[in-house]
Amino acid sequence: MEEEEVSYAVVCKPKVVLLHNEIVDLPIEVQEFLHEFPYIVVDELPSEFPPKRSITHHINLISGASLPNKVSY
Repeated sequence: MEEEEVSYAVVCKPKVVLLHNEIVDLPIEVQEFLHEFPYIVVDELPSEFPPKRSITHHINLISGASLPNKVSY
């Protein structure tokens, strides 16, 4: 490659999708994690959305005003 030449790199990461896999088929690190946190994986997904909750917080925006882009602390 030349010094002034533009170069691009592509990094591909595999997407893992588990469908009806047995825990023993997974890597040992994943098995340990699942045994430590069994509540993060469910057998079935809910068939509906959770009930709507009332929202009591909102921010009124002023048309044409600039947003305060300041550090939060």
